[in-house]
Amino acid sequence: MQRIKIGVIGCGRIAQQVHIPNYIQNPKSELAAICDVNKELLTSTAREYGIEHAFNDYEEMLDSKLVDAVSVCVPTKFHSDVVIAAATRNIHV
Repeated sequence: MQRIKIGVIGCGRIAQQVHIPNYIQNPKSELAAICDVNKELLTSTAREYGIEHAFNDYEEMLDSKLVDAVSVCVPTKFHSDVVIAAATRNIHV
C-alpha cells in the first residue's frame, strides 16, 4: 500500500495536538514535511517528532514535490492563500 505524503502548514496547538500525532500514527500516511513562519517553533516541532523536512515558507514546501496533500493549520485569515497555492499545484487539502 502506498502511503499518502502529508505536509502540515502551521505548527501551532492544533497541529501538535491533533494533526501531527494522527498522521504519524496512521499507517496510510507519511508525515513528509512541516512548515511554519516561526523558526523556533518549526525547529522544535521537527526535532520533537523526528520530521526531516521543515520549511519556513509554505510555497517552498509546496514546490518541493515532497507532499501529496496538506493540512492547513494556520490562522483562519490565511487559509485561502494557502489552499489556493496548494490547489494550483494539484496538491490535496
